[in-house]
Amino acid sequence: MRKWRGFAKYLGAWLLTLLSAGVTFAADTPFPHEWERFLKEKVSFGGFIENTTGLSVSHGSRFFNTSNRFIMNRLTLQPEVNVEFTDWAKLFISWRFVKEPRYNAEAKSRRVAVNPKPVEPLDNIFYDEDSPKPWEAVLDLKPTDRLKIRLGRQFISWGETDGLRLLDVINPQDGTFAPPLAPNLFDLDETRIPSWGVRMSYTIRPVSNTILEFVAIPGWWDEAKQRVDEVLGRNDIASETVRYGRWSSYPETRLPAALGGVGRFYANPFPGAPVVVPTVSRELPDAGDAWKIGARFTHSIGALNFGLGYIWGYNPQGGDMVFKRTGKRCLVGGGPPPCAGPTTALISLVNDRTSIFAGHFNYTLGNVAGVPVNTALRGELAFYPQQPYNISEFPGRNWRHDWPQ
Repeated sequence: MRKWRGFAKYLGAWLLTLLSAGVTFAADTPFPHEWERFLKEKVSFGGFIENTTGLSVSHGSRFFNTSNRFIMNRLTLQPEVNVEFTDWAKLFISWRFVKEPRYNAEAKSRRVAVNPKPVEPLDNIFYDEDSPKPWEAVLDLKPTDRLKIRLGRQFISWGETDGLRLLDVINPQDGTFAPPLAPNLFDLDETRIPSWGVRMSYTIRPVSNTILEFVAIPGWWDEAKQRVDEVLGRNDIASETVRYGRWSSYPETRLPAALGGVGRFYANPFPGAPVVVPTVSRELPDAGDAWKIGARFTHSIGALNFGLGYIWGYNPQGGDMVFKRTGKRCLVGGGPPPCAGPTTALISLVNDRTSIFAGHFNYTLGNVAGVPVNTALRGELAFYPQQPYNISEFPGRNWRHDWPQ
């Protein structure tokens, strides 16, 4: 109880400091000395400034004599505040401010999109980030030597790979970045979006680094970040070449040539059958359905560290919303098939919810046959007992047996 009283005292002092920052005190008032000492001893400031510039190797440009041309620039400013209330209670807050202009290549690609009306370029501030909401805001508590609790908006990353989000699916992903395996300048750390939640870990056996971990993310405090393809209109372009850029293209708008190819997303796969007309609506998870829960057990045996875990929830990746058929009806009259005219496909663009049984390992190699290598073998696996993520349903792909009769 004494420990919690001390923490409450420091927390109250911190809040009062924020509220009284603009108040002038008399020289003989003791309170200014207390909060001044608190700021000097318990509060520290940090952060970083980062600039990322990209050059593209292509056929050249009229602006440059070489093949290298400027394609992007992203300036990031991130101030940080650390507050150490006690040795077992610490607060960390950061903000993120980003300036990134739009790009000529992107604007040209949008203008040649196959649409009734050409899509206009994005606003010049589309990629900027200037929200006053903290980027990270975590309160770290350590009630005992073995129990750790982290509350607030945070990053939670599982798995061992750097280029694929097989197990790293607890945090959402910024859909304005290029999707995994597409050419881009950012790693997964840059594309994650922190989530409000709780993370608890209990060290069962310190000598073997045996830890039991639990995470819970309610989901209703997190706003779905706008994906670029919401304002792109359509990713199919007149040249039937999908152009990757700073933005994200939705991969399943491109059918194989045997099923109509690019530009014929809903092409009728049945010769002589009525034309299929899609009616698509995007559906985000409801607040009460957006929970994400995970548990993991990790253990070390010598140089080998491995973990077994379970994740349940919606797929958070921006580029992996999937099409799910919800019904079909006749365009004329609205009745059920068979139809004399075109058939309407009722389709929802949703996030799948599923269970993932996870495993990962990390084995450190100091030397091989007496030769120092200083490297590590890493890997991970995921078992989906229900169904994998990002499997869409649409005419021409998997409705041959029941569409339309």
